[in-house]
Amino acid sequence: MPSNRSLNLAILGGAAFLFAVFALAAAVLAGAQYALPIVLLAVLVLGFLALNGLLARRRMGRHSRDPGAAQRNGDDALPAEILIPDDTPLGDTAQAHDEISPHDLPKDSPARRAAEAQAARRNGTTRGHEHGGAGGRVLEREPS
Repeated sequence: MPSNRSLNLAILGGAAFLFAVFALAAAVLAGAQYALPIVLLAVLVLGFLALNGLLARRRMGRHSRDPGAAQRNGDDALPAEILIPDDTPLGDTAQAHDEISPHDLPKDSPARRAAEAQAARRNGTTRGHEHGGAGGRVLEREPS
């Protein structure tokens, strides 16, 4: 498996190659003046990719190459989630949770009344259903 550095260099090189092909094609097919916007776009995109890689390497270096430690540190000016790859599924964040509050649902929703009934027995939150949104047996509160 290639290292992150070689993978980043391959992405940067591939992007540079594609931009060179597009700029050359524009120059040959439409005229040299049409290659200039593609070259400017290439400079911006490749500069962003290079800067993003540099910021990620610096942040990982400050945290002993541990992505978890880098993401938990809230002192950095930029959020670590955009710089540091991890293996968590897309959309899985610390802010996501299984419980809902009845206030998460619109007042006129029938699901809100069911959530209010469940939450009344469980300190204001629900635990969900055994089969998710399809319904089923109400899950009991996990012991603390």
